[in-house]
Amino acid sequence: MKEEDKKTIKAYILWILLGVVLAFLLIPFGHKVDINVPAVMVNTDTGEITQTKVIFEGEWVYRYIWPFSKEYEGDIIIDALDYTKNEERFLSSIELIKFDATTDGREIRLASYFYLVPGASSKDFTGGHATLFTDKDFEKFMFRTGPSTWDEENEEFYVFAPAETEDEAKAICDEIGMVYPVK
Repeated sequence: MKEEDKKTIKAYILWILLGVVLAFLLIPFGHKVDINVPAVMVNTDTGEITQTKVIFEGEWVYRYIWPFSKEYEGDIIIDALDYTKNEERFLSSIELIKFDATTDGREIRLASYFYLVPGASSKDFTGGHATLFTDKDFEKFMFRTGPSTWDEENEEFYVFAPAETEDEAKAICDEIGMVYPVK
């Protein structure tokens, strides 16, 4: 084989490798999830602690180069809260935003989203709002959620997953860098 042909083959291989690396960095990649984990829910009005489950059925979509993002599309269901499992609910895709509000510099991510029944009037609105906080590895979750402001009870809940006891819920708060709700 001629030296010139060897250089041409090396150049093609180099361009192919460069293309693969650029594709990896520029094209978002999806990862389907079906997570069903135990959770602890705290009612901030009464201090009542309830064991429940948190279910993620959807897809995480990653982008590895600027702007780094991790988005979730699918269902997030908190088993003890009916408005999160209503079949007609609306949950838009959520993007987790990097947030550095901890005193020790830990990185947390958060997302804010709504649950609602499309076309419902403000009188019979059965939706709610949630803010999701998670660690940088997306393994520990804390939700702050409640029914709509039109709801007469207007209770607010904190949900910690995966957790089966109040001590585990407090440990998640510590790991994420958030404050456990006081009863």
